[in-house]
Amino acid sequence: MSDEVKVMASIPSWDALDKRFEPYAIQLGWLAYSWNKLHERLSDIFWALTGIQNGYIPAAIWNAVKNDRTQREMLKGLASATLTDRKDLLEEILWVLKQADKFEDKRNDALHSPLIFMIEKDGPRLSSSHHMGNPRALKLKDKDLLNEFKWYGETANVLASYLPTLTRCIRSPNHPFERPTLPALGVS
Repeated sequence: MSDEVKVMASIPSWDALDKRFEPYAIQLGWLAYSWNKLHERLSDIFWALTGIQNGYIPAAIWNAVKNDRTQREMLKGLASATLTDRKDLLEEILWVLKQADKFEDKRNDALHSPLIFMIEKDGPRLSSSHHMGNPRALKLKDKDLLNEFKWYGETANVLASYLPTLTRCIRSPNHPFERPTLPALGVS
């Protein structure tokens, strides 16, 4: 018999996996929260651009549309039609919408990809379950998911945090604004 010791991999317990999954769950939660905050604040821009005093009316219009992308397109059309004399503000709103469009796919990849724990020598590591060709999971293949999810959430949060300034600019034309710097992947 050889001196080699055979090591069999054991499947980690639910508690062990739960502990490993927690940081990912936190980042996915923050991503969902920040994305929802972004869209709620886009609805404030929509309201301000309508010029309607009764906020329930623009909110009813906004909420009648069940798709985030369609809501953003509706806002883009309204901003383009109403801000003809405020090109600088229109450009900022269009910039936010463009960033949201770019990150929507990343957000959807994070929240809708099948994920799997890979058993490695230092313990289980969360990975995208790309092996069966899921298109969203393939886009996350070989990425550090924790850093990716954190970056997506931080970006949505920066965009959401900028929107109240733009809403004030609509209501008070002399209110200043300064475009924020978006976070970079892996830099906090």
